[in-house]
Amino acid sequence: MTSNPVPPRLPSVALRGRSESLWLEGGAILLEQRGVRRRIPLKAVREIRVGAAGQRSVEVVLTAAEGTLGTVYRIDCRNERAVAAFADAVNGALPVQGHTPHRDGKRLVEVLPRSAATGWGAMDRSMKTILLVCVGTYATGLVTMFLLGDMTNQLSWGLGFMPLFLGVSVAAIAGRNLYDRVVLSRRGITATATFHGKRGKEKLFSYIDVEGRKRRVVLPWKPFFVDGVPKRVQVTYDPQRPEFSVVALPLWSWVFRTIGFLGLGLPLLVLGLFMVPYQLIDVLFL
Repeated sequence: MTSNPVPPRLPSVALRGRSESLWLEGGAILLEQRGVRRRIPLKAVREIRVGAAGQRSVEVVLTAAEGTLGTVYRIDCRNERAVAAFADAVNGALPVQGHTPHRDGKRLVEVLPRSAATGWGAMDRSMKTILLVCVGTYATGLVTMFLLGDMTNQLSWGLGFMPLFLGVSVAAIAGRNLYDRVVLSRRGITATATFHGKRGKEKLFSYIDVEGRKRRVVLPWKPFFVDGVPKRVQVTYDPQRPEFSVVALPLWSWVFRTIGFLGLGLPLLVLGLFMVPYQLIDVLFL
């Protein structure tokens, strides 16, 4: 006998981190992380490892060929009881490793399409928290302005959230893009992607990653070429999550993005900071 039968019903145990989750469903592990949902069948899992990469770390270690390291998916969870229950349930249901050749478990992992949910149900917990904090701050500040401030303070607070929101949004997008590119410059792998085809107005390019999988990326800028699209572009992707990649931006694109932020995003951010936080400081402390 080379394997244990998988129990017909696994306990419903779910682990949640800040913006990631891990749970059992239909005889498989579902992992939602960085906006990507994966279905990991139990036959692709070698073990659930707890605490190896930190006190609250939970790692799903996949099977791998002899002499190679298996892919590891990791989340952090503070609920020690839930972690222990999850690890016990999965490890107890895994097939016993016999003498059959080990296969690469990552090839059995399925990337599921994004949920079609919209509105409030489509937001993750962090986005809901940020939205509730913003609404609560706005309402509290508005009441404070009407009780302690004058007409100027009230109008500034009432109208200032729109430029503040736009300015923060532009700054957040610029900061996120810069952070992604800094991370990829440190650990990313650069590949040459060739033109694959068009999907509506999108220009699709494809490349092969180090695991031999074909990946597709969308050209994020409108090219100034005679035929309307380059034949090849440079792509840098994260080997720890190959689905995340960026296309190298030409110099003119960096210039336009910088001018856009300095000419639009930064003035809106300064105006919003003056109309909202400064007015609150003025009413309460000045």
